[in-house]
Amino acid sequence: MRNFLNNMIDKWCVLRVNSWVKANRLPAEPCGYPAWLSKPCRDWRGRRWSVQASEGHYCCPREHNAFPYTEFEVCPPEQLWDMRADDIVGYAPAREVYFAVLTGRLPKRWAEQKGMLTQAYT
Repeated sequence: MRNFLNNMIDKWCVLRVNSWVKANRLPAEPCGYPAWLSKPCRDWRGRRWSVQASEGHYCCPREHNAFPYTEFEVCPPEQLWDMRADDIVGYAPAREVYFAVLTGRLPKRWAEQKGMLTQAYT
């Protein structure tokens, strides 16, 4: 029964995060953005996060418009443009993305791996 509930929660999180990423895709040119970028989301604390999925991001599957994605690339937009690898959480499962980014809770695994995120955003 516990495995069944965990699987249902995982599927629900995949659907929620995928629907958000798909609905918030930025328009392609002439705005200057690649067609596969999504607008940042805000958690309940008002912090802005970038949740991305396409062939150029650390996600699974690593293809453009391959919905549904099961893992995503997550980064705060303020640090995204520095393009420092320490600031990006790659291959984050949808469940972690949903409960961390969209509800504003940082997983312990991210905190341990990404010291800069915890200093700036917790």
